[in-house]
Amino acid sequence: MAISEEADLAKALREGIAVPPLPERVAVQIRNGIMQGVWKPGEQIVESRLAKALGVGQHVVREALLELEFEGYVRKIPNRGNFVIELSRDDVAGLFELRRELESLAVKWMREAGRPTEEDAARIEPALEALEAAAARRVYSQFQEADFQFHRQLWEWAGNRHLTKALEMTVRPQFTFILLRTSGETALDLASIARQHRDWLRWLRTAPPAEAVQHTRAVIGSFKQQVLDTWDANHSAAR
Repeated sequence: MAISEEADLAKALREGIAVPPLPERVAVQIRNGIMQGVWKPGEQIVESRLAKALGVGQHVVREALLELEFEGYVRKIPNRGNFVIELSRDDVAGLFELRRELESLAVKWMREAGRPTEEDAARIEPALEALEAAAARRVYSQFQEADFQFHRQLWEWAGNRHLTKALEMTVRPQFTFILLRTSGETALDLASIARQHRDWLRWLRTAPPAEAVQHTRAVIGSFKQQVLDTWDANHSAAR
């Protein structure tokens, strides 16, 4: 399965469309492979072997894996290599605890800055619409991506890029691993969750900072319990 960058570029020039850089296209293929079960959680992805299979340089695969590490699909272990992310129940619970603290801080700063404004609400509307559309189709991977983009916009309203980066590094692996464990399927009521996001945004526009923080902590705590309950149920069924 070779990737021909020259052929893609020639086609793009003919059709007037932009072609993503080769590492991005390789990242898409690896991401799809992980989601389709080509590599299981905890399994190693060998750079040299993958580069040969795809017909690209090893440096291209390395760049792609760096992107996937940031997105939470891959974990790089020094002197060992790259592995598909694998988290324990305690890992997931710990990430939820960290997220609750960080996101509560983001909401506090956001409300103290008088955000979200009416203009903010208009800018985040596409993420809400994508969330609702994915819920209607019950496509969990798309739902999670829209959910992530919604929350990322909230974090940015806090006005601190370091906090946004910390939340990205905390939440992205959490979302990704939950998606991998469920194979893209979920028993969660996605339509209800989408409605809650819209209601939450409407409420946030007028909520005092202290109330906004308290509500945020409660919402994340509730979702944490849903995820862990599902984890426990799946673990019991597998025994």
